Amino acid sequence: DTEEDVLRQASAHARSAHQIAEMPPELAAKVRAAIHTV
Repeated sequence: DTEEDVLRQASAHARSAHQIAEMPPELAAKVRAAIHTV
């Protein structure tokens, strides 16, 4: 998955599990910081 794929998945999760309509930039930054290659 690319970073964009992960952000898209995180955004979908935020909508469905946390009722966050649009991911704020601060949350997107936290998601980016948590991404690491395995």
